[in-house]
Amino acid sequence: MNIRHSLYKKNKGIVFLSLGLMVVVLLIVSYTYFPKKNDNKSVSGISQVRKSNSTILGLQQVENVTSGNTQNSSVNVASISPTITTEVNPSGFCLFVPVLLYHHIEPIAQAKSEGHAQLTVDANIFDSQMKYLKDNGYKSISAEELVNAIISHHNLGKTVVVTLDDGYNDAYNFAFPIAKKYGIILNLMIPTGLLENKGYMNWGQLKEMVHSGQAQAYDHTWSHFSLPKGDDAKIQMEIMTAKNQLEQNLGKTAKILTYPYGTTSQKVITALQKNGFIAAFSTLPSFYQCDSFLFNLKRNRIGNASLSAYGL
Repeated sequence: MNIRHSLYKKNKGIVFLSLGLMVVVLLIVSYTYFPKKNDNKSVSGISQVRKSNSTILGLQQVENVTSGNTQNSSVNVASISPTITTEVNPSGFCLFVPVLLYHHIEPIAQAKSEGHAQLTVDANIFDSQMKYLKDNGYKSISAEELVNAIISHHNLGKTVVVTLDDGYNDAYNFAFPIAKKYGIILNLMIPTGLLENKGYMNWGQLKEMVHSGQAQAYDHTWSHFSLPKGDDAKIQMEIMTAKNQLEQNLGKTAKILTYPYGTTSQKVITALQKNGFIAAFSTLPSFYQCDSFLFNLKRNRIGNASLSAYGL
């Protein structure tokens, strides 16, 4: 009995040892030969796209770049991870032109004291971002130049469009001097009914910026109203009141709109077309600007990081 028991224990140990070795071998083979899931994808499954050095009309050569910690676009701009989402196969005639979206430009400490740090790019960082554009050969243009180029199928080369939403007075106090310093054109999306209120520019400041040649102003409705929520009369009033006020005060035709909150609908687009508008900007991210979506042109939210981190 003792001998038999001893042999049993010995054989049992050999069996368990063999099984252990087999498990180790299988794990090594599995790790080596089977690819991991989600390789070359960001945390959110969204890939950033970086343009090639050459500008190509239509579809441009692009390469996928792994992005990190992508956050939903509803989070504050200051904390947005530097990630740009771009269609790989846009349709129609397209230009590869980044349109950068800003709100407040001022010292971040001041923004915190005023309660809008979440929508603010620090003035010193904005300065370095505009310097980056100049140093890296980007030509800044107006939104109207971009739209006209798309409509006429005209190549623009290495260009960028810088937009500031809502007409805050820090656009005049901080962004404007920096724009003049680096020769950058600012595109101001103006809800005209908010001008002259606390925290916003006045008409004199807006005129100075536009007449300097360093800024252009565009329709952002009268009261920053979410247009799809309105009936036909409300939509008409919002877009046309702002259009008329801009034209009367600045002496320039206003025929491009930026949707408040990025929201639109076919009813809104139809109203714009009937009233002579030629294009409108959304808040959907992309570097492609195509004639197939002139009333949903793309913009890219920018936060407090180097522009190189956003794919520029």
